[in-house]
Amino acid sequence: MPNPTAQIGVTRWRQSASALLNLRPGDGWPLAILLAHSFLKGAARVLLETPANTFFLGRFAIDRLPQVYMATAVVCLTIGLAYARLEARVSVKSLLTATLAFLSVVTLIFYVALAREQSGSAIFGLMVWKDVHWTLMSLEFWALAGMLLDVRQGKRLFGMIALGEIVAGMIGGFSVPALIASGGAMLLLLASAAITVANVFLLLYTMRQFAGRRTAASEEPSGDRRPLVSLFKDHYLLLFFGVSVLSFFGEYFIDYLFYENVERRFPDEATLATFFGMFYGVLSVGQLLSSAWISGRYLTRYGLSFGLLAAPVATIATIGVASVGGLLPAAVIVLFWAVVSAKFFDETIRQTIEMPAYRILYQPLPPHERLRVQAVRESIVEPMSIGLVGLALWEIQSVMALAPRDVLHLTLVVALAWAGLCILLRREYTVRLTRALTTRRLGGGALTLGDRSSISVLEQGFRSPKAGQVIYCLDRVEESRHPSLEANLVKLLDHADPLVRDHVLGKIERLGIRSTGPLIAQRLETETSPCVRAAILRTLCALHEADVLDRIIPYLTDPEIIVRRGALVGLLRHCGLDGVLAGGSQLSQLLSSSMPADRQLAAEVLGDIGIASFYRPLVGLLRDENIAVRLAALEAARKLRAMGAIRAMLDALAVRALRGAASAAMVDLGEIAIAPLEQAFADEHLGRESRKAIVQICGRIGGDKATTFLIRHMDHPDIAVRTKVLSSLVQCRERAGWPEIPSARASIVREAEQATWAFAAWADIEGDSAHAELSRALLGEIDDRKHRIFLLLSLIYPPVVIRKARLDLEAGGAEKKAHALEVFDNLLSQELKKHVFPLIDQLSPHQRGKQLQVLFPQTPLAHAARLREMLERGPGQTGAWVRACALYVVGTTRASEFSALAADRLGDLDAMVRETAGWTLSRVNPAAAADIAAICDNDSSPVAKRLDSHFSAEDISDVSHG
Repeated sequence: MPNPTAQIGVTRWRQSASALLNLRPGDGWPLAILLAHSFLKGAARVLLETPANTFFLGRFAIDRLPQVYMATAVVCLTIGLAYARLEARVSVKSLLTATLAFLSVVTLIFYVALAREQSGSAIFGLMVWKDVHWTLMSLEFWALAGMLLDVRQGKRLFGMIALGEIVAGMIGGFSVPALIASGGAMLLLLASAAITVANVFLLLYTMRQFAGRRTAASEEPSGDRRPLVSLFKDHYLLLFFGVSVLSFFGEYFIDYLFYENVERRFPDEATLATFFGMFYGVLSVGQLLSSAWISGRYLTRYGLSFGLLAAPVATIATIGVASVGGLLPAAVIVLFWAVVSAKFFDETIRQTIEMPAYRILYQPLPPHERLRVQAVRESIVEPMSIGLVGLALWEIQSVMALAPRDVLHLTLVVALAWAGLCILLRREYTVRLTRALTTRRLGGGALTLGDRSSISVLEQGFRSPKAGQVIYCLDRVEESRHPSLEANLVKLLDHADPLVRDHVLGKIERLGIRSTGPLIAQRLETETSPCVRAAILRTLCALHEADVLDRIIPYLTDPEIIVRRGALVGLLRHCGLDGVLAGGSQLSQLLSSSMPADRQLAAEVLGDIGIASFYRPLVGLLRDENIAVRLAALEAARKLRAMGAIRAMLDALAVRALRGAASAAMVDLGEIAIAPLEQAFADEHLGRESRKAIVQICGRIGGDKATTFLIRHMDHPDIAVRTKVLSSLVQCRERAGWPEIPSARASIVREAEQATWAFAAWADIEGDSAHAELSRALLGEIDDRKHRIFLLLSLIYPPVVIRKARLDLEAGGAEKKAHALEVFDNLLSQELKKHVFPLIDQLSPHQRGKQLQVLFPQTPLAHAARLREMLERGPGQTGAWVRACALYVVGTTRASEFSALAADRLGDLDAMVRETAGWTLSRVNPAAAADIAAICDNDSSPVAKRLDSHFSAEDISDVSHG
């Protein structure tokens, strides 16, 4: 039987190790696979570079190094162009496998050639091959890493996966002296080829294990591939390639200086090989420390800026010291160790920090384009850069006759330019990342109607039996102002669908096409649809005005209400004084009728007439006892934009059934409604729902007045109203481009602080079955806080970016979640990230709470003390659902010591809390149930019944957000 104590110990050890290494769930298997690949990659590299460097420096002078660089550029560029062609034609699996197989074969060929004769050309070729080998090996490895890890995992783990290579470097580097003594440098070359072969089999195993996972994303079809040359016109990629070029210049200038100083200091081949072995061993220790404790943590904490600037800043520092040492003849030792330090820091940072940062730079690109851009950068841009370095060094040595130490000053200039370009790239990365998040690619284009063929396409749509298709085509013809419109309208008067006929008559009425009058009059005799008959009556009045008075008046008594409505509207709107006299008396009768249907018809007619001065009769209808009449009156007021009826509209906000219609009417009034809305909001007797409705109306109206009003109420004491204020502010800002609202930053800190309290409260009661509903309510409270933080972020940063990132974070797949987190990581300031990321990162509630408590320390409390605290917190501090659930716990446990606090909640702002407080008091003190029943409905209350029946978490969510 397993030992529980041992299991707990193992679990704690795993948690501690995960925290130390910054690991998350789901990281383990991909990390293990990539560490194995990394180990083989590093072993192959160190066992190839040591004999290559040793043979070259033993045979050639340092002035041949520029030729190596230029030859490397030619070979890499040739292979890179071939690689780019293959990338478009074969699968990723085949391409990566072929790459490793090619490296194995060529390394074996060099081994065979050098075993037969260590000629100068073979040694020169091996020196070239080591950089080609490194380029292609890195391309294969990092392409695989990009397939297995998303952008957030990459930020944490790209540095760590280099641990395998570093450990291999340590083992290989420190064992070089022993290997040299036993088998010579040739044994190292053979071992490098064998390890590369082993890597081929590991790659095949990896592809099989991860088939159908993230690797599938990399096999997307690439039908929209851009021409290769277009990659160099993309501003983001141009900056990326520019930084890469300067980075390679920095790397190879340091490389040149390093070899030059080492050659002078260690002329003997054995001591030279030993130095290289020991240097690579120490280098591996530095890379180990950087990978395990610096790279992932600092990339996560400080982002891409740290990753891009670490290498150029280190180069500026070390080469600056070396430059000073080069000026002083007595400081030769300072020069040597400064250059060695420059090489050490360059290799360490490049491998564990800069390279992971470069992998992150690929993430804003479409998945099917990442490998392509990586191949271009590493097999075309890199060799071209190496060739340019070689050409520059050759110019310095042969043409300008400068000393190697003069390269120090040139390296310093390159590092300064490199750092400046990194800053520009970092800014462009955020722009490209947010664009990748929010861009929608839409097919199609604008329809031009300048030719007969385009009109013919639309006219074919007129023959469709579907009303929507016909109406769409008709609207497009009208928009184009094509002369065929009138003829098509006439034809469509006989369409089978009444919706089409009604739409056609509306256009004729609005456009005043008098030539259609006789046809429309004939149609009146045969039309069977009441709606279309009403449209015919309106249209005839519009076309012939008082001339059709006698024909229209009989329809004022038609049995169909909608027909009577059409006749009244036509007379009052189009037939002048005679029409007003004929229809006015009828309208007056409807207004004073005892039948709600008549009064509703009167309201609809007033709205259809569209004459703003006719609003006065609406004021009485807006206060009618019948809801249907009031709804019709509100719709009429909306159409008339009746400013004089705004007081009655405000009163309608208090009625739930009328709130939507009243809000729509006031929104249509525009900014002139803001002042009355502000006055109503200031009324202390106004209900919560009316306040929320007012705030929402202001958000829909927008403009400076509405925004100023909403900003004043960003910290409203009622949480529900505050949330609505923030949502409306986001609407205003998105519509009008209002600048950042500075107070939003302080509000985010306050929301994070309150969320910290909720985490602490949840941790105190979590696991107690009596508090299960309350625990879930506290987690819901945290989600509400997070929702408000997203709204507040939208008042600082572009709302569309925040909204899309939030949607991806909450409902997207793993890749989208990682992308969204990366957007927030690059968008938010360091100060905001401290408060926001614990709430949005993919962490457990315990982990989130711990991170936030660093900022806002909390004191653990016993259950009873925490429950008392929740009951004492007001509506501005805690959501209604948490207060109701706390009361429910008191009621179910019959904790009489909390009865006074429960009684205080009888006056709560929220009806649900008041209701639950009454239910709780009746449970705690049954003798007082009769008195409590006078305040609330006791156990018959719907909320209390639902609470008492232990409803599900989904039901809790419905009530808490309803």
